[in-house]
Amino acid sequence: MHIVVAEGPLAKFSTEQLERLRTCAAPQDVIFSSGADPARLADAEIAFGLIQPATLQHGQQLRWIHTIGTAIDDLTEELRGRAVLITGERGSSRAYLAEHAFALLLALTRGIAIKKPET
Repeated sequence: MHIVVAEGPLAKFSTEQLERLRTCAAPQDVIFSSGADPARLADAEIAFGLIQPATLQHGQQLRWIHTIGTAIDDLTEELRGRAVLITGERGSSRAYLAEHAFALLLALTRGIAIKKPET
């Protein structure tokens, strides 16, 4: 079994995290790929990370995809008619988004974002 871990700008793993993934997945073969290289997906049964819908046609052996993104609509369209389990990070960033929205609201109401003209 091959497991593809797709890294990208929003999915960077430390060396320690990558080694931990390899240890936990043993004896399966874990392949780390930048942006889910289509050639890497050819024999993969599991894909994890930022998976691009356009690369899924190359992953005919895929049985499970776990995306770190919250939107899976593009993936479901590409996988229509195939028996592939799709899981994601939905809800995991809820608190961060709420805090960020509240901080922006405070900045707006307090006038923090308004640039004062220089004299």
